[in-house]
This record gives sequence, structure tokens and C-alpha cells, in this order.
Amino acid sequence: MMSDNWFCFMEKTFDNAIIDQPKVILHTHLEGSVPGGVLELLSRRNNVPLSFEPSATNISPIIETHNWNSFRKVYYEICSCFVNGIDFYDSLLAYGKKLCRENVIYAEIQFSPWKHISRNVSVASISEALIDAIEDLEATHGITIRIITDLVRHKDEDCDSILDWLRDAPRKYFVGLGISGGANAVPRKLYKPYCHRAKDMGLRITSHAGEIEDSTSVREVIDYWNTDRIGHGVGCIENAELLDEVISKRIHCEICPTANRIVGLATSYNDPIRNFIEAGVNFSINPDDEFIFRTNITHELNELASNGLLQAQDITNMQKNALVDSFLDTDLRNDLIQEYFSGN
Repeated sequence: MMSDNWFCFMEKTFDNAIIDQPKVILHTHLEGSVPGGVLELLSRRNNVPLSFEPSATNISPIIETHNWNSFRKVYYEICSCFVNGIDFYDSLLAYGKKLCRENVIYAEIQFSPWKHISRNVSVASISEALIDAIEDLEATHGITIRIITDLVRHKDEDCDSILDWLRDAPRKYFVGLGISGGANAVPRKLYKPYCHRAKDMGLRITSHAGEIEDSTSVREVIDYWNTDRIGHGVGCIENAELLDEVISKRIHCEICPTANRIVGLATSYNDPIRNFIEAGVNFSINPDDEFIFRTNITHELNELASNGLLQAQDITNMQKNALVDSFLDTDLRNDLIQEYFSGN
């Protein structure tokens, strides 16, 4: 198995104060963040060839800039390497250990079941493997991980079956419903019944919007889905009235700077963050798809600090706020806040 040399290379440039900070991640995808060495292992043992070299020696993104179809193609290729429960276990265990090296104390990790169910991978085996990895990581490394189940708005996606499974999945581990999909996905209004059902089941909702589409997508996830959080959301900057609503309702935006610059609406790394800070938006910084975008949470925070947008105390406050707006069980969330952020 190959080592993740790109991470080691990047790590040398990090401010130690940022590395040492306890961190919280609210937006990351398991399939797009699987460490390169593990992806190479899955490709080899499952005999699934890839169109790109999963070696992590190259720190450049493996997709075309501002090309959503390029991203989707690579993401689906990676998904095809997951064929049984052990693949999910190995991937989450390796990714969780990598997060621990960055002092991540809590992470909500999304996975997209339809991309696997459509290839006849058992969702029961997936959930069992994810739970085993979560429990092993907590026991051996002390990190707390929870799962967000992502609907991708594909025309063939069987949302009712996914929600049937999610209804019976342990709420301790499966804490939320995510909804993603690109500009040509099934219209958001058709997913309104699924969001109502998820809310009735006690699930919270986070919605991809304002990433590769403009402010209209943010408007839709608020109106149609009554979303609790917005994944990305940078598109709402262009609409002052909508931005005021996001702020007044304290809707948390999960900003992913590198991803937004490479495939999303942002033309630079800093501009959307500067706008969000100046406007007073409630947001966190996240890595999104770490393998695909060649990034991680420490790199994202280091970039903001290096450009003078955030000071050390700002980063600490942001991590606490992310934990406050997480979907974690209230008692455990309060325990983590008390343990790591009681003095802030």
C-alpha cells in the first residue's frame, strides 16, 4: 500500500499552532476522501481499474478546474472500488486515523448509498462496517465520528428504500440526511417529501447549494427542505436579501474553500471567506473531498491564517461553533465542548 506522501509534504508547511488546535469537520465525503494508498488497495483487490493513478505523490487535483462532470466522473470511479463491507471499514478506519493526526476531535462524514446500492452492494453490510470502524476509532484513537447519509438526486435513486433503511439505522451513528447533486440533477422541489420524512424521523438536514449554482439553489433548499445547514453556500453572497435571511436564521454554512475554488463558484481562495466574515455569516471551514481536491482541514485553516483572514482565537471559536451546530447528540456535544472549548 502506498503512503500518502502529498499529505506529508503539505504538513511541513503548517503552522504548529494550527496543527495542535482541536478541530471539527462538518462537511467531508468518505468516497472522495479515502486515502490514496487505501484507494489503490481497493482498486487492486477488487479488480476495478481507474483512469487515474491513485498514488498520492502528486499534490495537484485530479479533476479539471471548474468542470463538474470531471469531478462527478472521478467520484463515481472511486465509488466503484467499494464492493463490500470490508472496503468501507478499511476506508473509514484509514481516513479516521488520518484525521486524528490533524487533531480532529469530531467529524461528520457523508457517504452516498445509492452509488453502491445500484451496484448491488448490501446497505446492511455498509452500515455494519461503518459502525465497526467508528467504534474502533473511538476506542483506539478517541475521535468521535458520525455519518450523514447523502442523497444524490439521481433520476434512478430509490430514496424511499434508503430512508427505510435509515429509519432503522442506529441514530447514535447515523445522525443526518445530506442532499447533493449537480445542476442537472432531479429538481429540488421533488425531494421535498423525503425531507419531510427525514424530519419526522428525527434527522437533521444539510443541503449542497450555492456551490456550482447561484443563489437560487440556496433559496430552494431553505424553502423546499427547511435545511438546517448548507453545504458550501458561497452563492448566497450575490443576493443581499437572501444573505440577510441566512444570517438572521443562523443557518450554518459548511464552507470548503479549496473545493469551491477548483470546481465551484469561487474564483479565488480568499474572496468568499472574506465576504462571509465581513457579513457575519455563521460558517465553518471544511475539506470536502480530501483525496480529489488534495487538501485537508489543516491546510484549509492554514491558508486562511497565512492570508490574515483568521487569527488563532478565531479558528478556535470557529471549531466550537461548528460543534455547536453539529448533528451530534446533545449530551455528547456538550461534553466535547466542555472538554475542549470550556475556556473560550
